[in-house]
Amino acid sequence: MAVRAIGSLAAACGLFNGEPGRGVLLFSGAFSGDSNRLTMPELGEHPTRTINMIHLGEALNNLAPPIKMLMVYNSNPLSVAPDGSMVRQGLCRDDLFTVVHEQVMTPTARYADLLLPATTFLENRDLYTGYGHFFLGVADRVIEPLGEAISNFDLFQILAQKMGLSDEAFHQSLDQRLQGYFETINEIPGDYDLGSYLDGTYIESKKAGETGSAFASNGKRFRFVSEDDGALPRYPQLVSSCEFDNPDLMSRFPFRLITPPNDKLLNSTFGEFYPQDCGSVLIHPEDSEIKQIRDGAEVTIYNLRGRVTRKAAVTADTQPGVLVAEGIFWPVADDEGGINDLTSQQCSDIGGGAIFHESLVDIVASCSDS
Repeated sequence: MAVRAIGSLAAACGLFNGEPGRGVLLFSGAFSGDSNRLTMPELGEHPTRTINMIHLGEALNNLAPPIKMLMVYNSNPLSVAPDGSMVRQGLCRDDLFTVVHEQVMTPTARYADLLLPATTFLENRDLYTGYGHFFLGVADRVIEPLGEAISNFDLFQILAQKMGLSDEAFHQSLDQRLQGYFETINEIPGDYDLGSYLDGTYIESKKAGETGSAFASNGKRFRFVSEDDGALPRYPQLVSSCEFDNPDLMSRFPFRLITPPNDKLLNSTFGEFYPQDCGSVLIHPEDSEIKQIRDGAEVTIYNLRGRVTRKAAVTADTQPGVLVAEGIFWPVADDEGGINDLTSQQCSDIGGGAIFHESLVDIVASCSDS
């Protein structure tokens, strides 16, 4: 609803009219390749179950029929998925076989039955479309893969061949697969192919020179009124929060917890560089006095879903009643959880996203500091 309101405000202010200096841009659409040329959905014999990642904890524990095999790549779900304690409970199942394709020993990797080494972006070729810019490029490997590390693409090609799958897609080279996708991108000239980029050439999307937005160029109108889902308010407006507006939860867990980024980490990436750092939590001086928590003290933040240890930073940079835990630090001890142990698996009002910044909690000084 917040994003919808921001878009509506931009439209009401005339920012979609195409004049210089006025526009609302979404860079991720700078190149319009057909992702089906990469994923080959037509090879599936029948539809498979799909699970929203924010419901991973529920799925690992209660889905019927149960998940018996989990393969993790490009992710560290034990740290980034909501309700981490429930995810951990699922990973501990004796009848779940977990494969993790990773570069470092993440909290998730510690629960792997089979741990496979993955390449970094420096060790494999890849294609990068626009994300915050209007350029596309192909990055070649800088070094050969170290040890037995292999890329995602090579891993799944090898698995498919060992499973006896004979479809042409499973015998393609990486360049062949990328070229197939490359040919579907409308924003690049027809005389370019993948090889053009390997010489260090790059190209700017045709959309980069456009001013304004699609609303100004193709006659479409911005819709302030929603008619797609009767469950949603027709107009952007304040709606009740799942937890923050729950009086029963507030009576037991009086603090609002938000979890913005920390400049040491990129989500949970680089957590291995801070093995003894549990992270801090900002607490207002008024709250620290009531809870008898001193600056620098070890504290426990908890709710019905789990508990996590942090170091208190007493500061007026936050508001009374609001705790700010920056960064997804990895647990210091094996029996401890991460900050997302406190996050609900509840979906956001629109889009099926997680409500990472809407957890009600309480906080106490740890025994050693009380």
